[in-house]
Amino acid sequence: MNRADPISTQLQAAFRTLDEPGVCIIVINPNMQVIWANAYAMKLFSAGDDEILGSNACQVLDIHLTPFLDEKGDAQKLLTAMRDGDEVSGLELSVRNPDEGERRFVYSSRRLEQDPFAGIWVLRMRDVTGRKADERLLSLNRQLLILNQIMEVSASSLSLDELLDASLSRTLDLLNFNVGLIYLLNPERTLALTRYHHAVPKDYFSRYGTITVHHWPWNLVFVAGQPCYVEQHNESGTVAEEVLSSLGVSALACIPILAESIVVGALFLGSRDKQRFEDEERRLLEAVAREIGSGVLR
Repeated sequence: MNRADPISTQLQAAFRTLDEPGVCIIVINPNMQVIWANAYAMKLFSAGDDEILGSNACQVLDIHLTPFLDEKGDAQKLLTAMRDGDEVSGLELSVRNPDEGERRFVYSSRRLEQDPFAGIWVLRMRDVTGRKADERLLSLNRQLLILNQIMEVSASSLSLDELLDASLSRTLDLLNFNVGLIYLLNPERTLALTRYHHAVPKDYFSRYGTITVHHWPWNLVFVAGQPCYVEQHNESGTVAEEVLSSLGVSALACIPILAESIVVGALFLGSRDKQRFEDEERRLLEAVAREIGSGVLR
């Protein structure tokens, strides 16, 4: 095992300023050797100084962290990103320790640029186990607030046009989407026609301003009445990829609007920041579309 040169008392003092309760911190030199770790890291890894300090960071994580991760490839992914010079932030890890059970951590890594720390990496794992219930409650409260506001728009609208226009604007504002459209079906139920839109590139309308509803993937939404979530990472070379490109977004939610059980149109919401839709977000979007559908029925 290669050993790193001892670091100076000055550097040790500087690294100690990073320490904070409930956060695992290890410091790695450009040669991927651990040169400092706080007491919480030693506790989390169930290891002493002689097992961590001076050791290769890959070996430390493989031996002391990987066996306890729900996703076994996470540790290697993190170190690969570090070798490639890619910083990581906000990645959640689930660690199952036989003594403490499952705990949730948020992992981040940062490469320092200024001397005397240039080239040094700081890895943090913040224990957020106790905060998950609070975060869940806040998320539910936010969802209720959003639905209440959409219901208020639906109840106060005097006409269909007013309902659709206000619902689209309010949904975009509350959920921080960049692009939005509302389609309505024609009387023959063969075409979906754009009724309202926001921040949609002009080129999009030449291809998708009017949609033939029996073509894939639109038949899933307009015929079967099922949500369709288009995400860039798994849509290479498809119609869906072309739609994302024409809208200038990385993720698109296509949610049917139903009046009772009949599809009358669809709500399209696109984001430039999202790569995928979480389950809770999907449920919220579908609930918003149901409220719009109730307003259309009224």
